[in-house]
Amino acid sequence: MYKIVHASIAEKTFIQNISYLEKNWSSKEIKNFINKTYEVVDLLKKDPYIFPKWEFNSSVRKVVLLKQITLFYSIGKNIVQIHLFWNNYRNPNDLKLLLI
Repeated sequence: MYKIVHASIAEKTFIQNISYLEKNWSSKEIKNFINKTYEVVDLLKKDPYIFPKWEFNSSVRKVVLLKQITLFYSIGKNIVQIHLFWNNYRNPNDLKLLLI
């Protein structure tokens, strides 16, 4: 089993995305986001290699949680580092600045 660790920006962007969903979507999408996050974290604990590498940095992997939100993470020795939860409607160049 891999240990899951969160970067401080991951915690911040998780909360920001919940706020975004509260303003623009329904409580159903918030529940889906939270449930999907827990499902993916459980999968990452068991096998973090199941999701694809990010095309701009092969040491980072990505998981689309919802159409609106993607989780980015990397794998270390027995550790999965969750970097951030990205709102897919934001400028992708900003994402590159954060993860490259």
